[in-house]
Amino acid sequence: MSADCGASSIHNSSLRAFAPTSPATPRLRVCVSLLFARQLLLGGASYFGGAEVRGATFVFGLACDPALEVHVVVSGAETMPVVRPDNITVHFRPSVSFFEGHMDDPVRSIWGVIDADVYLAFGANEATAELARFCQSHGSAFLLSIASDCAFDDFVGEHSTSCDAYGVQGHYHWYAMHHAQEVFVQTEQQRAMFRALDHRDATVIRNPALSSAREMPRVSPRFGGRLLWIGRIDPNKRYEEALLLAEALPYRRMIMVCNGIHSLAAKVPMIEEALPNLALADQVALPDIDSLFRFSDVLVNTSIVEGFPNTFLQAGMHGIPIVSMTVDPDGMLATHGCGRVADGTREGLTRTVEALLSDPAAYAEASAASARWVQDRHDATARIAELRALIHQAAASHARRRALHAV
Repeated sequence: MSADCGASSIHNSSLRAFAPTSPATPRLRVCVSLLFARQLLLGGASYFGGAEVRGATFVFGLACDPALEVHVVVSGAETMPVVRPDNITVHFRPSVSFFEGHMDDPVRSIWGVIDADVYLAFGANEATAELARFCQSHGSAFLLSIASDCAFDDFVGEHSTSCDAYGVQGHYHWYAMHHAQEVFVQTEQQRAMFRALDHRDATVIRNPALSSAREMPRVSPRFGGRLLWIGRIDPNKRYEEALLLAEALPYRRMIMVCNGIHSLAAKVPMIEEALPNLALADQVALPDIDSLFRFSDVLVNTSIVEGFPNTFLQAGMHGIPIVSMTVDPDGMLATHGCGRVADGTREGLTRTVEALLSDPAAYAEASAASARWVQDRHDATARIAELRALIHQAAASHARRRALHAV
């Protein structure tokens, strides 16, 4: 069974109307919440991030299993589901509040219409808290994948009214995690933090890396030390630190993909004029992201907090090292040598980037370690098999739900 199954290009003309599974086909019905993965599943232009890429990769792999009937929910105003050529059924959650109970009814919500045995969501937030509430009343298994380490911040807890950087109260993060039957995490660090918060264990399932985009490690920079930054307008991503890095290293070209940058439309021309070494893009399709890694020499990360960034995975797939301002999941950079971690300051980041690019031996070692990390820990077939086993394990304790489909 190939983990790349279902990852081919998408053609909207191939989509057909949703038809419920026949009662004579007792497959396990799985519903995955990927609200912002519309482009990855249906094409078109819309924003997506690393969590969506990770989730979609898992979905395409799960769809290869004939024992599973895979449904995905994305945001959208459409009322009729569609089915992709690989038989993944895509449904649409209307744009209504997650906080007011619009979509947690066990029958009338989009989740109730799908009526799955197992529901799966990515990230602890207000959206996944809604799905957890639904599963409580519906009686289905709920699996939660942790995205960012901020799910374990001090403000997260039962009845917490303190808010995260996006204005979401900590109670919602806690509720999604606490009411998940199974929680799976990206790193050993997250596993320890979840145990400390919820006093139970989580399963480590690392990000899956498809084998179709692998390159050999670099022995030296190929493109004059060209830097790559990928993120969005977000207080945790600190895009302005990337701009300051481009300013501090005017002789290094830099590519910056910043989702939402055109919300600052008045500033973009000034940024481009002030930083002629910077190529700035608002949105890039996933296949083109691979090309950006292929023609860059170092991935730069300026985030305050991450989980395991999918960009780190992509860097390893393309054999380039990483320089991070702060984050270092499971010691990938400082301990395992896949790049460098700065001291959290702008000056430190500039020095660290330049030191790595100016030392050919160190650069080659970091590049090789980055590629090796992905090869050793992120094989897609193995990671998808781990998730598939967790889904079947969760469903086994909810046999009543599976019996309902045969009625």
